[in-house]
Amino acid sequence: MIDWSARYFSTDAKGVDIGSVGRRGWRSLWRAHYETFNPGDNIPDFSLREENAGAKVMDSLLGEVPILGMLTGYFFHPRYLASRSDGRPAMRLTKLPAFFEGRFQIEKLGDLTPREELNLFLSFLMLVLLERRRG
Repeated sequence: MIDWSARYFSTDAKGVDIGSVGRRGWRSLWRAHYETFNPGDNIPDFSLREENAGAKVMDSLLGEVPILGMLTGYFFHPRYLASRSDGRPAMRLTKLPAFFEGRFQIEKLGDLTPREELNLFLSFLMLVLLERRRG
């Protein structure tokens, strides 16, 4: 079953809602596009977009080639930008060079409340897990 617009919710250890992240349906086929939401809201707080879709495509295609696939982690580095609804950048996630693709860097680009920062961090974590499965 394919769920084009799944939404994933985050809570703290006490069960209090932190926020949620959801994929943006058909738009996400070529370039990843997710949106984060405040608890109980249906209006997106932030938009998470893939900045360089070509890097992910090349990484997934060349990653299937024996021996060459081990080196793609050093050459193709997907980047994802979180922006507010007015377009101001808030945070960026960048994949760092690594053989096993396990290293990422998160940059804070604007002023964020602690709840927004935690929600974006958890949203990026979910995005990495979902996009890794896609290639």
